[in-house]
Amino acid sequence: MCLIDASKIKTSYTPADGVLKAHHGCRLYNESYLGGELFLLDGEFSEPLAPKNSIIIDTGAAFCGKFVAIASHSPFWCKPFFGESLCEVPTLTAELFFYDGDVWHCILPLVKGDFKTYLEGDKDGLKIILYTNCRGEYNLKAQPCFLYFRGDNPDMLSRLAAKAASQVLGVKLREERAYPEALESLGWCSWDAMGIRVSHEGLLEKAREFEEQGVPVGFAVIDDMWGDAPHLADIPDDAEYGYMCNEMHESPLRAFRPDGKRFPEGMAAAVRDIKAHGIRNVGIWFPTTGYWGGFMPDGEDALALSDCLVKVEGKLWNNRVEETGLLLPAPTESGAGMYFSELCNRVKSWGADFVKIDNQGCHSYYEDMMPIGKSALNMQRAIDGAVNDIFGGAMINCMGMPTECMFSRPDTAISRCSDDFIPESRAWFSKNILQC
Repeated sequence: MCLIDASKIKTSYTPADGVLKAHHGCRLYNESYLGGELFLLDGEFSEPLAPKNSIIIDTGAAFCGKFVAIASHSPFWCKPFFGESLCEVPTLTAELFFYDGDVWHCILPLVKGDFKTYLEGDKDGLKIILYTNCRGEYNLKAQPCFLYFRGDNPDMLSRLAAKAASQVLGVKLREERAYPEALESLGWCSWDAMGIRVSHEGLLEKAREFEEQGVPVGFAVIDDMWGDAPHLADIPDDAEYGYMCNEMHESPLRAFRPDGKRFPEGMAAAVRDIKAHGIRNVGIWFPTTGYWGGFMPDGEDALALSDCLVKVEGKLWNNRVEETGLLLPAPTESGAGMYFSELCNRVKSWGADFVKIDNQGCHSYYEDMMPIGKSALNMQRAIDGAVNDIFGGAMINCMGMPTECMFSRPDTAISRCSDDFIPESRAWFSKNILQC
């Protein structure tokens, strides 16, 4: 049984006014590809498409049977969902495995050009959604939408789909990427232990403890809360975890440098002293956006980085609208390239050996500025380019599990794949294990 019959699908689209319309001029068709099928779409749209639910393909497939869907449950993270009908497939599904009682089916949506494709189910069956994040008129010609494979072994189907995607999109497979030598050991991250209390003295205390106890920590990450974000100074050291995170996520960065109170000698001194106690490699965390609230408009780096920053309308993590806009890195090839090279060079000057770049799935901020396929490709190429040049490819990608990030990442090999590690919470610990 073939799960998708291109001759029976129905296509609709969402114009800028938000009222769903049928489109009878679209053509979904398939070509043989590495033993499976590549589905492509042709279609012209003379009126602007909406950023969300831009094009909707109704497959009519509503089979009952066991499935596992790998789906985004936030803009940053994915996890498996299990069900018994294609009507139950969650939105933003990035890969689907379905067993019809005879063979397994695998569907892998793609990100290419202006569009990101994902799957979701409803009462009528499985839908293929193309999402652009940027309203406008589009002319699709042989737009790759998804790959489809079927067979007896779901693990083999996953590998075949990955190989096919690597060829269609021009991205490297896992085995073609180099694992950074700096991360080939037991690592430690400051976040769970310190949070807002991260400081030169606190990091040094932990390094001494590992040395005295004989814990063979080979690399350490100086994680969130180290930066010069004035709002962080108002958060008490004993703040409850949820409150601390909420306040942190509202904070803009004044300058890309360490907080002067907690790092009075600068970051280079902290890195030097950690290494003096046997930790060979030290990495510095920072988010793609500079900090969670971007850059302070009147801050030092708003001026220093003005050629590669752009103001966007947006909401902060608590969904509070930032009325003055957010100052973030420009998602252009030149702007993102200058931005990540500058920040990585600063980190390198502090003696660090690698970076952990967070908040990568941030492209909703660029709605109506640039299609998601292009903004993601520009940002991921800029990140990998800077990291390759400055750190020899040594980095941890973080909060970057959506397909627009994964399929646009040229070279780097390591991705954190789960929500926070909070071992004190059974619910969070269970979620962490499931996602990993």
